[in-house]
Amino acid sequence: MARIKETVKDGAQGRILVVDDDASLRHLVGTTLAEEGFEVQEAVDGADALAKMATEAYDAVVSDLQMPRLDGLSLLREIRRRGTEVPVIIQTAHLDASIETVLRRAGACRVLSKGRLEELLLSLGQVIGSSKHPSDSVR
Repeated sequence: MARIKETVKDGAQGRILVVDDDASLRHLVGTTLAEEGFEVQEAVDGADALAKMATEAYDAVVSDLQMPRLDGLSLLREIRRRGTEVPVIIQTAHLDASIETVLRRAGACRVLSKGRLEELLLSLGQVIGSSKHPSDSVR
């Protein structure tokens, strides 16, 4: 697996919010990112993620698309409505061109197939390496 340190500028890893209603998948992604040096927090759905984002800053959000209460698309739209520029990566088990177009137009920086951890790591390295690092700012 590609080491994230090779793709993120100056070795800065960042704070990632992982959002997924499936506890085992959320834990797998979170553990993988933590092993790569990221500080990871988890949320069980979009509503939980928004509550965490109200009190904490993140360098990126990695979210499942299909979740109860507040799904990934609704979470993305609410993040953008609030004016937050944090990079959002949406993962889905059922990726197709039409949903990818909708998600991109809503402001997703990447749309990935679920379970492709190496692709997720590379994407995080690219989007965090080019972002402003909001977790470095004063809260």
